[in-house]
Amino acid sequence: MRNKKAAINISRTGAEKAKAQAEYTEVNKRVKRSIRTNKRKYVDDLAMMAEKAFEYVKSLTYLGTIIDENGEFDADMKARIGKAREAYLQLENIWNSKQPSVN
Repeated sequence: MRNKKAAINISRTGAEKAKAQAEYTEVNKRVKRSIRTNKRKYVDDLAMMAEKAFEYVKSLTYLGTIIDENGEFDADMKARIGKAREAYLQLENIWNSKQPSVN
């Protein structure tokens, strides 16, 4: 590809330069197409490996909570969700009130 680019730079006539430019463009297209194909294959392979690995997962720890293969989580997470729900409902009452108080 460098040779093609060098040919463009050392061309003497406009016709030579146009021909060299066309050859360079064609080679460049093939290289880019090859790179895209390789990237696509690489990403597909990674996705397949991740999918296979995920089949063997029995439990997952997310934000300090263990989630099992059925998507169920421990009582601690249920308590945290309950507290968040209560706090949201209290804030929702404040947001919806006609006369907000400032303390």
